[in-house]
Amino acid sequence: MGLKCADCHNEKSWKDTDFDHGETKFPLLGKHVDVKCATCHKDARYKETPKACVACHRKDDDQKGHKGFFGDKCESCHGAKSWKTIAFNHDVDTKYALEGKHRTTGCKDCHTGPLYKAKLAVDCLSCHKKDDKHKTMLGPKCDGCHTPQNWKTLASKAVVGGARSAEGRVFDHSTSSFPLQGGHVDLECKDCHKTLLYKDAPKDCWGCHKADDDKSHKGTLGKACVNCHTERVWKNTLGRFDHDKLKFPLRNAHANPKISLVVDGSVARTGCKACHANPSSLRNTPTDCYSCHKKDDKHEGTLNTRCDSCHSDKSWKVAAFDHNRTRFPLTGLHVLGGARNVTCKGCHTTLRYRDAPQECVACHKKDDRHKLKFGVRCEDCHNVRSWDLWSFDHDRRTSYKLEGGHRVKATCETCHRRPAPANRATDPVGTVCVSCHRNDDRHDGQFGARCDQCHGVDNWAKVIQPGSRKGASQAFHQLDRGPSGRRSTDAGAVSRSYAFETGGMK
Repeated sequence: MGLKCADCHNEKSWKDTDFDHGETKFPLLGKHVDVKCATCHKDARYKETPKACVACHRKDDDQKGHKGFFGDKCESCHGAKSWKTIAFNHDVDTKYALEGKHRTTGCKDCHTGPLYKAKLAVDCLSCHKKDDKHKTMLGPKCDGCHTPQNWKTLASKAVVGGARSAEGRVFDHSTSSFPLQGGHVDLECKDCHKTLLYKDAPKDCWGCHKADDDKSHKGTLGKACVNCHTERVWKNTLGRFDHDKLKFPLRNAHANPKISLVVDGSVARTGCKACHANPSSLRNTPTDCYSCHKKDDKHEGTLNTRCDSCHSDKSWKVAAFDHNRTRFPLTGLHVLGGARNVTCKGCHTTLRYRDAPQECVACHKKDDRHKLKFGVRCEDCHNVRSWDLWSFDHDRRTSYKLEGGHRVKATCETCHRRPAPANRATDPVGTVCVSCHRNDDRHDGQFGARCDQCHGVDNWAKVIQPGSRKGASQAFHQLDRGPSGRRSTDAGAVSRSYAFETGGMK
């Protein structure tokens, strides 16, 4: 109790106490006011006195009460004014409001075990399993038919979409997973529920309408009958089936209800049957163009089966084709209707379009004035803007730069005179002067193959002055005379010695 004795005792009489219990954590209310201190505070131990009701009223609970079944929280039901007065509101204090006969039922009728240890289920079947004549066949939701006012009284309120049994009782079928609609409303329960195992009745169309399917689709379209059929009229699919939801939506000519299949010049089938010949194999109908239009393929299969690359469902005839999507884009004079009025037939001589070659020479061989002297790669010089405009940079694209008369006077054929071998641009031509100018050599080879030592590229007849080729001139004149001092007549020796001194062959 601490050292503050004056909180309870006074100087007049030690035994007389004046203590305000309202200043403690346990104010005295109701019948606790008249109770003597020693009744609750045993052995004068005040601060250690428990505050829980069950600490003092355990005996009452064991002898006259719930024997601990409802736990230790007595204050949940009992009050300090009167122990026998119950102040528990089941509707507010729990998640299960009492209705009908549940309100007059005793607590122990439902709560047969410890209240807080054994959690009571709230479904009907937990208490009414013994009353279930359906042997749990309809599940635990008894309130679908029964009411809390009286177990034997069924819900008899007429409802839209309800199902009437042979006894005249009404069940609200709209609360189930299968609301009744269309033609199902007028059926009796037994038409679908063949046994008392009501929940075993199939919910899918196939369960009842398999016999109807065996007469047409024979199971090939699966069991989702509702995708095409309705509850009103089984045979009418108008407005329910949407072809656009499939992998092949109907567009343009395909959407025409008068579409027809023509075979050998006569109409074979019209409408849906134009594509779907057999109702038992609708799903197996091919969706590629070629399967239906193979007979229309004038390309003989050379352009594969992707007809939609060129043709459309508006009209089978091709209005325009984008040649840029191919391996040979049309540019320059190749463009259709250009300066030379090029047409498809100009290059594609047959309807086997892919057989048309891509090489220039295949179409322009007749235009080749060079007679294949420069090979078959016309594009190396010519371009698609104009065949007569050509450009070839000899200095950059070859190892032999053109200078002087080679650039001004000589034509391509002057040096390249023979047809090019296979896989070569030109026939090999030597880079030394004598390769082309052997017939111009008045010296008959006496001065070797290095014509450029004396002659220039600007003018063959003009000989370079000895001063500009001093070393070469001295070497020539020195070697022109033999060891005896006489001029040598051995042209080969002169040529070899001359070449050695001027950096030629060794």
